[in-house]
Amino acid sequence: MRFDPGSADLKAAFYPVLDGVADLARACPQARIEVAGHDDPPGTVPPPAKEAPGPAPAKGKPAAKPGRQAGKPAETAAEKPAETPAMPDPGLPQRRAAAIVDYLLKAGIPAARIAAAPAEAATDRRTVAFALRS
Repeated sequence: MRFDPGSADLKAAFYPVLDGVADLARACPQARIEVAGHDDPPGTVPPPAKEAPGPAPAKGKPAAKPGRQAGKPAETAAEKPAETPAMPDPGLPQRRAAAIVDYLLKAGIPAARIAAAPAEAATDRRTVAFALRS
């Protein structure tokens, strides 16, 4: 399962796999499931955060032209800072694992049988790891 960069939101494409895990868990009622999330691959840049709208212009004052702030000259392409890879989000693997645990709980797997594994349990930065333990 590949998450969007910087995201812990489950995609509909994940549901058949997660339903299969839930079916397996029901078939093995003595087993405990551990889920280890993954981080984004090195160099992945998450989509930019959406900017909050600025304050409304005061009455009687014209609004600034779109793309420019009042009183500031427009930046040229040469003046814009280069986009650098974002710092890794240390909580992202745990949030991804928690999203999967939440799905499995809603699928009827008892909470006592499922847990998010420590973030360091994931050995591959691109995969989600499931472990069945007796």
